[in-house]
Amino acid sequence: MKKILEKQNLRLFVELFFLFLFGFLAFQGRIQLWLVFLVLGILLALRWGRFFCGWLCPMATVFRGIDWLYKKLSIKRLHGPSLLRNPWIRWLAFLILLGVMIISRQLGREINLVLYIFALAVFLTLFFQESFWHRYICPFGAPLSFTGRRTRNYLLVNEENCTGCGLCDRVCPGEAITHDKAGKRRIHKGECLVCMNCKQVCPVKAINWN
Repeated sequence: MKKILEKQNLRLFVELFFLFLFGFLAFQGRIQLWLVFLVLGILLALRWGRFFCGWLCPMATVFRGIDWLYKKLSIKRLHGPSLLRNPWIRWLAFLILLGVMIISRQLGREINLVLYIFALAVFLTLFFQESFWHRYICPFGAPLSFTGRRTRNYLLVNEENCTGCGLCDRVCPGEAITHDKAGKRRIHKGECLVCMNCKQVCPVKAINWN
């Protein structure tokens, strides 16, 4: 599994496949089935971290396209309102999501909440940096970060080899990388999306699987 997650070409294929699957389920009016993949992602995060976010999530796939286009056009995005830059916000969003799902089920009404969340995510990312959604807003990120913190396999920075260049910071879409006073980088398991961007750009190969 570790070697599979390191293959960037395979990652793109998997992302596009699940984006197509998401669109197909939406077209068929069966988008709620997508929650099955989400639940599996939450459970498997105990073993391989938040690979669901970096590999399967259709929102993250669209985000990559937006990010690529904005870089080509030299368009800069905002960091997001400081009032909302709190990880507890996503837990509140998650609880609201659960509440709406329970109430709608009790009333016998079907609401395509997943589609609404997808649309909201894409809209916000047109104006704010991708990390704003991943780390602070996404309701699905709340349970994923909870199980992700307990993952058995994760990316680790070898602090002896780390030069503190900061390249990994710049490519991390989840603000999962911090540093100490000496500039040595650290990856927070619960926020890491397992996109492998940091490992790909590290010039001294200081980032590897633990």
